[in-house]
Amino acid sequence: MARRAYSEYVTTDPPPSVEQVAFELKRMRQRLGLGHPAVVLELSGPVRRHLLGAGTSDHGDASDVVLLVTALRDAVEELGDHERLFMSVDFNLVAEHSYPTLTERRESLARHIKCAMKTVRRHADRALESLAVVLVSSRERGSSSAENVGDDEGVPLPWQLLPAPTQFTDRAGDLAELDRLATEGGRQRALIVITGPGGVGKTALASQWLHSRSQLFPDGVLQADLDAFTPGGPVAAGSVLCGFLRALGIASERIPADVPEQAKLFRSLTAGKALGVLLDDAASAAQVRPLLPASSASVTVVTSRRRLGGLVTQGARLIVLEPLGEPAAIELLTRSVGGSRVANEPDAARALVEMCGGMPIAVCVAAARLVVQPRRSIALAVDDLADQRRRLARLAVNGDVSVEATFDLSYRELPEQPAALYRMLALHPGAEFGTGVAAAAVDTTPEEAKDLLSVLVDMNMLLDVGADRFKFHDLIRLHARSQGDRGDSAPAREQAARRMLDWYLRTAMSANVVVIPLRWHIGSGYQEAYQRPPAFGGAKEAMAWLELERANLLAAVRLAAGNGWHEWTWQMCEALWELFLYRKHYGDWIWSHEVGVAAAVRCADHAAESRLRYQLGRGYLELRRFDEATYETELAVRRAQAGGHHRNESAALEQLGMAANGQGQPDKAIEYFRRSLAIERALGIRRGVALRLRRIGMTLTDVGRYDEAVEHLADARDLFVELADSPGEAETLRHLAAVYTRMGRLDVALTHLRAALPIMALSGSDVYHAQVLAALGDVSDQLGDGAARGYFRQALDLAEYTGGPEVDRLRARLAAYQATG
Repeated sequence: MARRAYSEYVTTDPPPSVEQVAFELKRMRQRLGLGHPAVVLELSGPVRRHLLGAGTSDHGDASDVVLLVTALRDAVEELGDHERLFMSVDFNLVAEHSYPTLTERRESLARHIKCAMKTVRRHADRALESLAVVLVSSRERGSSSAENVGDDEGVPLPWQLLPAPTQFTDRAGDLAELDRLATEGGRQRALIVITGPGGVGKTALASQWLHSRSQLFPDGVLQADLDAFTPGGPVAAGSVLCGFLRALGIASERIPADVPEQAKLFRSLTAGKALGVLLDDAASAAQVRPLLPASSASVTVVTSRRRLGGLVTQGARLIVLEPLGEPAAIELLTRSVGGSRVANEPDAARALVEMCGGMPIAVCVAAARLVVQPRRSIALAVDDLADQRRRLARLAVNGDVSVEATFDLSYRELPEQPAALYRMLALHPGAEFGTGVAAAAVDTTPEEAKDLLSVLVDMNMLLDVGADRFKFHDLIRLHARSQGDRGDSAPAREQAARRMLDWYLRTAMSANVVVIPLRWHIGSGYQEAYQRPPAFGGAKEAMAWLELERANLLAAVRLAAGNGWHEWTWQMCEALWELFLYRKHYGDWIWSHEVGVAAAVRCADHAAESRLRYQLGRGYLELRRFDEATYETELAVRRAQAGGHHRNESAALEQLGMAANGQGQPDKAIEYFRRSLAIERALGIRRGVALRLRRIGMTLTDVGRYDEAVEHLADARDLFVELADSPGEAETLRHLAAVYTRMGRLDVALTHLRAALPIMALSGSDVYHAQVLAALGDVSDQLGDGAARGYFRQALDLAEYTGGPEVDRLRARLAAYQATG
């Protein structure tokens, strides 16, 4: 579809003078009030006839009137003086085109305008000069080329899009989101920003969408590469505007010299049109603003490695483009190398796209290397990329396309401090991280770290994946690490890694002293942790942090052990006790403590070894692996005795009692508990006394000695109350309820459990909370009050998250209840 030229509206009458243009503009302003386009449709015919000499016929649409109104409104906003607005036209511009005669009325008006113009010219807005030039030059073209009126030799429809990407794959969700944003609210929206790291496919997505939705843009599509990251630097807005204006039919000699006037003219020409505009690889919001068309019927799509928050604050909609998922990445690989090669090596193909992280540029580069070597297997390509430190270097094609070079362009734009953070965060042990550990990486404050992280997120060199949660794309992390290897010394990188590990250890200790305030520890940092103001608002919040950071804490153990930082390794394992005691995670528990025990042995620290073997034995005990639990705990007793660590000895003796009881040896269990109780009393540790009394009461319950059990449990409860240990009190109430249930005193049992429930709900331990709910289910079932099903269901929901033997028991209990109910 060709754009309608101005020549289609004109006659062969002599061209209008600028005086007549100014006169007609003034008439128009008077009818429009303050420049609002409320009467555009009403004016379309009269203004066309008077201003462009179209006679009495009314051709085409009102685009010329909308053009005028847009320019008038811009001028009104900038000048702020409506009475002087039309005095700004320079009548000398096209004086040679004046009519030879004018009516007396027009001559008088012209003299009046010229006189007023002399006093206000220095304040005049030059937008109307440009408008007059456009109108008169358009009229000139109509006069000098009257023989061409109505022909197809007008300005062609601009269609500057490059060909659609041939290997575009998937992105159905992103295309649908572009559709939604472009037609949001029943009309097309002006501005959409597609952002993401280099090589993720931003340009391909924008180009594919504009090609596939060409029907939305009957007036054409403009495209400009803004070259944000090329060696020559970003393209100047004026250069782009000149190209756009020429594409819209303005001769080069008629284009204003300065950018603001070019932008006004561009807005005037695009008013009322349905254009698509692709601004590719933008550097900043300021670079984009002059290039935005005026019409709300147009859609501008901007791609950038930055998030361009300045445009978002002005109403732009943001799409953060992510790497391809595995199926789409496999499809992209298949389109490049052929279906048979992928079908013959499906596992290798999956491994290859995984190593590419779903990044389209990486998949395409890996595919290109396979295409030029048709006999090479995909498995060999996977082997080539297996070494992480060489992966980026191998993702290149003959020096032409390189994944590493793509990331280098973004990295070179980073200021010094964000660049340093980028490099050091590559040493972070886990996948995700928050502001606190980022601050530790470069030894700065959390407030400063937030600003630095914002720069990296804005450049799409980090992903923000949640509230105060960030992560690298896998390949970008490798790039950051390689930049650190080149730019930072080995001691500097080690110090950064140690600072991050220390931050995790300190914060875990701070969480632990909130979760179980009275528990004793042997790690050297706990004394300071107790002296610091509480870092968390309560046990539940502290447990939530430990759970959130579990993967990072375990990765930190792995990193420390791998670097031979043995003392730090066993201290971190000790700090994991509260997390594992309350949330279980048995596989992580066993693995980490095996590593911790080995680290303590290498440190020749008997106290640490005893403590870590005790904690490892507890994990085996809860899994009912009694032989392994007994072995580790007996070693813990011996190491404690050899080093004279009585508290470790007492804890290990208590645990041996638990193992004996689990193996059906209650008398032996009570003997161990009493030996441990004696040590606690000798050391004056009241919480330890309460714990041993509770253990004895639980074992007496198992052998049917209910009165003795109630006596020991009641004493334990009183001690916990005196110590203000609410979780300890609630757990003791649960065991008292178990005794009274067996004694048939269900009302007393129900009272104890109802008192324990709100305490355990706030404890942060899903396991202990689930145990109280299950006990309430048992008592309610016996009472026949109908609440049992709900209690069992809630208990099972909590237990399934942590796993362990309790899950099967609860499932069986719920099934039995439902079968009988």
